[in-house]
Amino acid sequence: MIDVNTIKLLIIEPNKNLIKTFKAYFNNINYINLTITNDIKTGRNLIVYDTPNVLIINKNLDIDILSFLKKVFKFKNIPTLVTGDFSNDKELGVELVENGALEILSFNSPIFFDNQNLKKLEKKIYALSLIKLHKKNTVSQPSKNILNIPTKFNPNKIIAIGASTGGPVALKEIIKKLPLGMPPILITQHMPEFFTSSFASHLDTITPLTVIEAKDNILLEKNTVYIAPGDRHLEVKKIGNQLYTKLTLNEPVHFQRPSVEVLFYSVGKYCGKNAIGVILTGMGKDGAKGLLYMKNQGAYTIGQDKESSTVYGMPKAAYEIGAVKTQIPLSQIANYLVKLTRL
Repeated sequence: MIDVNTIKLLIIEPNKNLIKTFKAYFNNINYINLTITNDIKTGRNLIVYDTPNVLIINKNLDIDILSFLKKVFKFKNIPTLVTGDFSNDKELGVELVENGALEILSFNSPIFFDNQNLKKLEKKIYALSLIKLHKKNTVSQPSKNILNIPTKFNPNKIIAIGASTGGPVALKEIIKKLPLGMPPILITQHMPEFFTSSFASHLDTITPLTVIEAKDNILLEKNTVYIAPGDRHLEVKKIGNQLYTKLTLNEPVHFQRPSVEVLFYSVGKYCGKNAIGVILTGMGKDGAKGLLYMKNQGAYTIGQDKESSTVYGMPKAAYEIGAVKTQIPLSQIANYLVKLTRL
């Protein structure tokens, strides 16, 4: 753990007003040692020769931000938050998190950073500073692709997956290996509302399954993956003997909407022993108690192990309270899901 007095924060930001705002705020935080620049060459040298604990970089620099960060992450494991207006750049946001950025913060005006949002950013910086990234944070070991394995699946099963920081990479690793015939899969990934539709569309291109951003009151069907939309809780509801999606604007849980906890409690309530719950990489505790509830209702529960997690926070919280029946590397989760759902 990094001592709170030694967080080296590097911000690369082209907007002069934001530079003033960040300096005025973070220079008064005694455990943050701030370096800020509007020059990408200076920023690159600081990354190489005075490596920060946390990097905040605006996408609106005179560079290809994706290529730049790919090069950075190849040699430096720096927890990175990318800022800027992503309202018309959703695909870029998805690519950034899939290639190593841990967080995206979208805003369309410097006035977004009022005192309340600066305090939120400060907490985010502290949380990012505690993350110890592996050299490779995608998969722990190779796994056989199982797409072509012929099998029949239990039509009564349902899978619920929760993820946060590092989740887009982990979910891609799982979804691309799943074959046709899989039961409905519901996913809550902590992600801003701008990005969930693009994220679903991207996953849809790498799997024979259909991946969609969930809408309200949709009948759950096999061969379909439902991604919780940003700023909406995803639940299931039962009408007769059939299951449907339910989206709500209820209060955030663990400061999150969508919340993994909400999904897991809902699936545990209506699906019981027919459910499989999976908790993946992420900061915090969202989903831990919900996974325990699922387990107590008869569901089979899986947690991603520490070695393959970008952040062993949510899986650890679930494991420590006894919510995880099986803890395995990311590379094995797809195979497990096939085994648990086939007839």
